[in-house]
Amino acid sequence: MVIHNFTKNKYIGIFHLYFFLYAISFCSAQEELKGFAFDAETKKPLIGANIVVEDNKIGTITAADGSFSVEWSGPFPVSIKSTYIGYSENEIKVLDPSKTILFYLKRTVIQVETINIIKEKKVSDNSISSNTEIITMKESEMRGIRDATEILQEMASVNITTTAWGKQSINIRGSNANEVAVFLDGAKLNRSIDGIADLSFIDISSIKNVEIIRGGSSILFGPGNFGGVVILSSRDTRENKINIHHALGISDKSDQDIGGNFNLMVGPILFGSNYSQKIRMYDGRTKHISQYNNNAINFDYPNMDLEYRRMVILNDITYPSGFTLNADNMIIDQGDVNFKVPLVGRLNLNGSIKKWTWEDDFFSNLQRRINDHTKLLKLEKEIAFKGLSGKIQVEQESNNYISYQNIADSYSERIWVDSAKLSRHDFGYSGVVKYSVKTLNQEIQNIRWEFGLRKSNSVYNHKQTIDNYNGDKFVKNTHLSRSNKNQLFSFRVGSHLQGIIMDKNYELFFNQGFNYRPPTLNDQLLWNTYNLIINKNGDEFLNLNQEYVSTTELSLKVFQKYDRSLMKYLELGAAVFRNNFIDKIYYEQFENNILNPLNKSQSWINGIEILLKSKVLNNHLRINSSLTLLSLSEEIIFPNRPQLEGSANIILNWNSFSGSISYLYEGRQNYLINGIRLDELKKIKNTNLSISYNRSFSKLHLNCSYIIRNLFSDDITIMNRPDFQMIDFDYYDSNRKLFSIKISYNNQK
Repeated sequence: MVIHNFTKNKYIGIFHLYFFLYAISFCSAQEELKGFAFDAETKKPLIGANIVVEDNKIGTITAADGSFSVEWSGPFPVSIKSTYIGYSENEIKVLDPSKTILFYLKRTVIQVETINIIKEKKVSDNSISSNTEIITMKESEMRGIRDATEILQEMASVNITTTAWGKQSINIRGSNANEVAVFLDGAKLNRSIDGIADLSFIDISSIKNVEIIRGGSSILFGPGNFGGVVILSSRDTRENKINIHHALGISDKSDQDIGGNFNLMVGPILFGSNYSQKIRMYDGRTKHISQYNNNAINFDYPNMDLEYRRMVILNDITYPSGFTLNADNMIIDQGDVNFKVPLVGRLNLNGSIKKWTWEDDFFSNLQRRINDHTKLLKLEKEIAFKGLSGKIQVEQESNNYISYQNIADSYSERIWVDSAKLSRHDFGYSGVVKYSVKTLNQEIQNIRWEFGLRKSNSVYNHKQTIDNYNGDKFVKNTHLSRSNKNQLFSFRVGSHLQGIIMDKNYELFFNQGFNYRPPTLNDQLLWNTYNLIINKNGDEFLNLNQEYVSTTELSLKVFQKYDRSLMKYLELGAAVFRNNFIDKIYYEQFENNILNPLNKSQSWINGIEILLKSKVLNNHLRINSSLTLLSLSEEIIFPNRPQLEGSANIILNWNSFSGSISYLYEGRQNYLINGIRLDELKKIKNTNLSISYNRSFSKLHLNCSYIIRNLFSDDITIMNRPDFQMIDFDYYDSNRKLFSIKISYNNQK
């Protein structure tokens, strides 16, 4: 193979080209320690024996002839240890690096008790290698963070948009919010109306971890996730536990969080319930109240594990006049069954039913009533055979969307009453297969080739009726009925390398592929409404084209652990990505608040990500930072996207106290309305400070936090409203002080 012809110098050259590896290299002299490992009785070489330089955890494995070679830049003497399964370990103190080191390992009988080892897998483990990140919520709670969007905002290439209506959506790597799939316990939160997931209701105290997969390599999560995937996992119910928490705004008493959860385990039956209420005033005037309830019951048996969840999200909006609108509600029923089938092994069946209703009359000339019904079903099978691993699945998704709109002309008495029933049914299969090879070369310890494919048949049905009135007088009726079938493909290949060079661990991966995405149901509705009302084309017009993107990503991560140093861990990473779009959908606004989606023949987004993570002072102090640079083909296609953004977090944990300061930066960006630059923001900065006290009293745990948002400035951020007409200020990110307290009881100390 070509890989076997690579030399160490070539690898050093590659890493110097793509990243400044020298930042973590030391200029001390290096000695090469050579030797062999043999069976003490037979004197035969041991293949694959572990060789570890004990004090620094630098190591390798022996080759086919039992030989090994490892570089050491520290002082002498140094202890080297050899271990091998079924043999007792052997340790030698090396005084002279020029002498050959000989290990003779003796066979031994290992007596162990029968134990069960459960390794928690990340959801992204079965995906094509991409720039992923996972954050547990335990540390976030210690910092006093209340919203999942605050955590996501600190991740590289992630941008959060907050509207005056209290909606919070995510885009990744310059993508649109409807190109990022968001899953909560396996249930997809994206609405059929626009493909966007609202994250404002999520109670961080109920979340175990947040996982993000950047880029379009998400084969296993449905079509069209050009930006990436966000996976939210609720806390495990496998322990008896009670939590209550309350956060109160000191600057503004109307800014509050209150909630609690408890878990109860009785034999094989586990029950968990979570309730939370958030009160926010995102624009300083309109009160947004979000209530979230998540109940789960789990039956845990040896050959079968069943779980059922019901999630209820209720959103109220109270205007300064006192009028309250209860019009944004979502109910999700989700089930998961993991069972064992003879000759097949374990299978996982996951399904969810989501019902969402929306009602608004925010505009004087536009009222809407929307019902959204989505069903998702997946049958999954993980595969593992020698060097092969991965997952295959069959999936079916059904979207049904019923809309009623009353549109009044701002300049006449004309009125259009628009009613529509839209549906899309998608059925297909997908799979990711990985083949891994472990080598005897320290520089390349593991090579993995990856292949992913998704194919589905999508059937779209459209029925729409528009009644035209002039005042109270009926003028005419227009009826439109359409259907079409499309095949959706996603394809991806990649490779992953892992090893040690210059005593530094590294991971290098590359992936490339393409992805198709159909227009959202709301895009179809807007397209047809525009052509029927504005263009008056009747039914003589074409459909919107499905979008296509080809993506390429190259990423490198270098990391090192240190035992005898102030620096305990250092990680540096960089990624380069390129997305080329064909028939990209963008929007233009016309009179009467009507948006028209259009296809752009060609467009692109290119970008660079740089990451830094470090742990110092015996892991008491952690520093994380990221920087993202974007290059956009046209701002009208990708509006309101900062071309430079970054974050830095300093987290200090000392005994019972924790402190953190986070800095968020967004560079120049244009806010566009009708394709015209409304305003240019040169930069947006936000610095948040939190101080927390954590104390445990036997099984009782206490956390108190004091938070200051936008510490060094009273400036407030411009928000992008959904109607593309008005620009409001984000009062939520202005200078504010908060206090939160959380009390939990756990039957495990």
